[in-house]
Amino acid sequence: MNRFSQIEYEQRWQRVLTRMHERGHGLALVWGKTAGSYERSGDLLYLSNFYSTQSGQEPDSPLWNARSFAAVVLEPGGVPELHVDDRALNLEVLPTDRVHAHFDVIAGVAQALKKRGDVGPVAMVGSDFLPVKYMRQLETLCPGTEFIFDDDLVREVRKIKSSAELDCYREGGAIAASALNILIENLVTGKTQAEAAAAAGFEMTRQGASWRRMIMNHGDQLERLEREPLSGLGHDAPKPTDFVRAWVDGIFEGYWLDPGRTAVCGGAPSAEQKRIVETTVGICEQLREHIRPGVKVMEVALLGDQLVEDSGYGENRVQESWPYYGHGLGCMWEPPLIEKLCCTSEETFEAGMVLGAECFLGAEQLGIVGYEDNFIVTESGTEIITPARQIWW
Repeated sequence: MNRFSQIEYEQRWQRVLTRMHERGHGLALVWGKTAGSYERSGDLLYLSNFYSTQSGQEPDSPLWNARSFAAVVLEPGGVPELHVDDRALNLEVLPTDRVHAHFDVIAGVAQALKKRGDVGPVAMVGSDFLPVKYMRQLETLCPGTEFIFDDDLVREVRKIKSSAELDCYREGGAIAASALNILIENLVTGKTQAEAAAAAGFEMTRQGASWRRMIMNHGDQLERLEREPLSGLGHDAPKPTDFVRAWVDGIFEGYWLDPGRTAVCGGAPSAEQKRIVETTVGICEQLREHIRPGVKVMEVALLGDQLVEDSGYGENRVQESWPYYGHGLGCMWEPPLIEKLCCTSEETFEAGMVLGAECFLGAEQLGIVGYEDNFIVTESGTEIITPARQIWW
């Protein structure tokens, strides 16, 4: 099924066409990578609701080329044209009837461009992930075509969510919060990380969501974000008094959610453990409460730096790897990034954005704790959409 109406997609197309006109683009070629990879599917999902059933792992061969890649051709005066790698797709869920399936998507897209004749420069959306190999093929097949890289063309439009998207986020956020509560409860009661992930993953699946990974660590390995880099989790169990830190990276109807919490196995923390966790939660709450339409992103980033400095807790390796205090959400992490080196002095928060506010604090003899909530920016402030339990004692 397709959650969103045809009118919703037509409004999306028009917003992108308007942005194209503002930037002087007569035609845009918007790439996505789906199949076995979710992270770069956002623009494609947003415009066409297409996601490939291919694995995305087949090597190029004389039969096929560029498996897992697909593209939308956008131009004024018509519905988008979708070029895909999948011949077994469900046309009923696609908002456009201009769909072409190819064994070689690069050649198919090139042919579509050449049929249009001299259209002038082509806005190329996806240059940051389309492999050099395929870009060179496209340039060879389209001699004389000038490609202008404009990777944030659609992403900038997607930043402000429609009312239908916000309702989708509310539903998905409630599911992610329910799964996170189950995840933490299992860890607090001494279950293995694998058992906790299985229980939380079952909850996500049962309610119609999916999950990319459950990120966990505990005890003396808290300086690393994940127990195991490949899976995100281990098969060992925390011991009583161990910190347990866990995140749910979930996906609902294509939209990303990533709430996280820290608790103590056994549920009986020391005074020092209580203080660092409650301080971390408090910082995230203060950051979220400071966010409202018109507030500058830089202002909140600098507030985060001040709150961490005032906390008295030192720098830590997890915060160094993830140095921001939050980020936009859509079909993955997206702008704005709440970090003074990642945002401009002009960026502001706007109503209709979906964000995460997060923080990691660490101390010797205690370890590194973290916290994150997801929320909507409203006209008057924020609305939490991942209402998981904050404190586990």
